Amino acid sequence: MSLLFFLEHTKIWVSILILCLLNYIRTFHVVFTIAGGVFTKITVSILKQIIRQPRPYHVTIPTSQSITIKQRKSYGMPSSHSAIIIYFATFISLQLFNVTTNSSSSVKLFSFLLVFIIALLILWSRIELGHHTTAQVLMGMLLGIIFAIFWNNLWVNYWMPFLLELKLDGQLSYVELEIIWKLVDKFINERGLVEENLRMNYFYGNN
Repeated sequence: MSLLFFLEHTKIWVSILILCLLNYIRTFHVVFTIAGGVFTKITVSILKQIIRQPRPYHVTIPTSQSITIKQRKSYGMPSSHSAIIIYFATFISLQLFNVTTNSSSSVKLFSFLLVFIIALLILWSRIELGHHTTAQVLMGMLLGIIFAIFWNNLWVNYWMPFLLELKLDGQLSYVELEIIWKLVDKFINERGLVEENLRMNYFYGNN
């Protein structure tokens, strides 16, 4: 299995990791972190419908071949993969250095470097495989950093003190996770309606 083949299926690996985290850790901290990723995805998807910049035509197959294919229907600016991956990498890094733990500075530094090396490899693959232009990836990266800083400030200054005050900083039950998931699912469906309205407004505005 080549490196590009692995990076091409990032969405699968990240989804599996998220499900494992929810299943085994089940804390508000993990839910809040994932919610930030959902927020990033929704915002970037809406921006794509507003900017409407196409993706590249040239696509590289993970078997070292390259072909020119019909352009994908989804837009490319900004790159949602880049935004989400950099959001998680930045948010995890901020939490790593903000939260007081028994881990040494060298362990934290190693974890930080590992997370960002993986993230940057994924960003590189988006360009190398022809899914996005460099500008689209860089814009996604910038948005991911901005969202992570914003989400980290929300956690440190508002949510963490609030949960500690209510003594809700422990592990969640599966019933509570199900309720949270239904709320997230409803939010995602509403995002789909927003995107559809943007498409219709654009269509009728140009006809």
